[in-house]
Parts: sequence; structure tokens; C-alpha cells
Amino acid sequence: MAPRRTTLQELFLYNDWANTQTLDAAQGLTDAQLDQPFEMGLKTMRLTLRHIHDAEAIWLARWKGASTKFPPETDRPSVDVIRRRMMETAAERDAYLAERGAAAERESISYSDTKGNAYRHALGDLMLHVANHGVHHRAQVRNMLRAFGAELPMVDYLRMRVSHPTFRVSPTARATIDEFGMGPVDEPVEPCDFDVETLATWLEYGDAMTRKILNAAASLSEADLDRPFEMGMGNLRKTLTHILDAEVWWQGNWSGTPDDGFQKLPETMPRNEIIGKLDMVGAERRRLMGGWDDQSVIEPIACYFRPGKRMEFLRGESAIQLGMHGTHHRAQAVNMLRRLGAPPPVVDYIVWVRDTTPGH
Repeated sequence: MAPRRTTLQELFLYNDWANTQTLDAAQGLTDAQLDQPFEMGLKTMRLTLRHIHDAEAIWLARWKGASTKFPPETDRPSVDVIRRRMMETAAERDAYLAERGAAAERESISYSDTKGNAYRHALGDLMLHVANHGVHHRAQVRNMLRAFGAELPMVDYLRMRVSHPTFRVSPTARATIDEFGMGPVDEPVEPCDFDVETLATWLEYGDAMTRKILNAAASLSEADLDRPFEMGMGNLRKTLTHILDAEVWWQGNWSGTPDDGFQKLPETMPRNEIIGKLDMVGAERRRLMGGWDDQSVIEPIACYFRPGKRMEFLRGESAIQLGMHGTHHRAQAVNMLRRLGAPPPVVDYIVWVRDTTPGH
């Protein structure tokens, strides 16, 4: 029997799926649309899609000990070419990880960045950086697609899990799936081996990045925080409170308390109150996750998206969803900061690791 996927391998499984959904949505766009300038991402959809792949390919090459550089901006592949490159890189990556084995995720790798700076990090941290990087830039592509009136890809991690559930879907859950248009549903698959430490670290990183964004917003006026944008939840304040909404809701699901659906924090919360709430939800999450073990992390939990609309997910799956959700919306918040004239913070996972791990 083949070993079960690690948490990080699960993130790459999702990354490949989400890339495919995103490329499908971009497939029918014209060259003019693919090259239309935007104040986000790599400035155009084509270059942003290419960058998602290039980052994966460059990091894989670094893991193998090669020196790498990003391709020149003059390299403007079609969506089909980007798709083929992504598939080829994913296959090479999966073969590399299968050969190394799960234990290699904790082994250190030495590499140099494109400026020649030398670093040494655990392979697992580098894998998490790549997966998180894809979520960030797909959020930008989604906003570009919206500008073209294209059908937006629904790429939440739990949508993939609903299509390929880790337990047999109940009739009640199937009815909710049909209502939300989240099907079709395949036969159940084995869950991954959830690593509580990895999940907890990723969510700690998320707290730190949300705080970075809130600190960067200190120079903004109340009107700036409420300036309308056609992205995220409509403005910077609502987008930041929405990140916390998800934290509060999932923590309630973990505790088995809510049955009245997804609730929202006040959309007029002052910045300082948002910071205080961030500290509270982070402390509560650490308390709850501190009690997780190999068994509890694969137990199903009941989730009420709406009153009476019950679904189930594994506790570990919900933590992955929470990490993805935060990264997605922080990408939008960073872009709002830039447009509001506030210096956008660097939110790369691996930069956070370097800043918080002396000697790396």
C-alpha cells in the first residue's frame, strides 16, 4: 500500500487542481486581454500566470541543487503553453518528492536566490512557501478575470475536497452541495497524514502577515479603509474583518458550538479593534490546536454555512482551508494598500521564516 500524502503534498495536490481551474477560466481570453496592464500581480494576466509556474519550476530546480533565474519578460507563452509547463513541472516535482520520501521534508536544503544570497531551510518550509505563493497570485488572476467579465473559478480548497471527499457524503450534505453548486462528487479518498505542527505554523504566519497589513494601514484615514474596490470584500476594512470572520467561524466549528451559519463581525470595526480581535482569535486557535493529535485531526466536524445547512469536513481539512482563505484575502488587501498609497508589506512565507528563524 502506498504511503498517504503528507500535509505538504496535499497542498501541492490542491495547487495543481486550482491552477487547472484558473487556466480553464483564462483559456478563452484574447492576447489583448492576457496582456492588458493591471495594478496588481506581475502587471498582466499572462505574466502572472507564467509567474505562478516559474516560481514552482525555480524552487524545484533549487531543491535539486541548480542555480536559477526567472525568464525574461519577453517570454510570453500562451495559456496552453503555461498549462503544459505546469503539468511537466508538477510531474517532475512529484517524482522528486516520491524519491526523497516524507522524511526529507524536515531535512535542510542550501540554495541561493536570484541575487546570489545564500540560505538554508527545511524542504518543508520551502514547499509551504511555494504552495502559499500560488494561492496569493491566483487571487490576483481572479481579480483580473473579474475585470473581463469572465466566469470566475471557484478554487477554495474545500471545493476540491467536496469533489473528492475524504468520507462518504451524507444525503444532507449532498443536498447542500447541490445547492451551492459544489459537485460533482466522486467516491471517497484517503485523507492525508495531517501534520498539526505544519498547520499551526502556517496559521501563525497568517496572523503575522495580517498584522503587517494592519500596521501598514496605520497611516490611512477611516475613509481610506472604506474606499470601495472591486476585489476582496469591497474595501480594505471589510476584507480584513472577513479574514477574522473565518477564524471565528472555524474555531466555533472545532468547538462544536455554532449551528446558525456563518456570522460576520461588525463591518465598521476600527483598525485598533481589528488588531485586538486578531490577538484574541490567534490565542484561542493556539489553545484549540494545542489539543489536537493524530486522531482528532482526522475526525469529521459539523459545519453550518447557513442555518440548517450542515456539511462535514475533517478537522485538518478545515485548517488547510483557513490557511488558504487568509492568504487569498491578504493578497487582495496588499493590492488595496498599494492603491491607497500605503507601502505594501512583503508577505512571502519564506521571508517570514527567515525573519523569525535566526541563522537562516
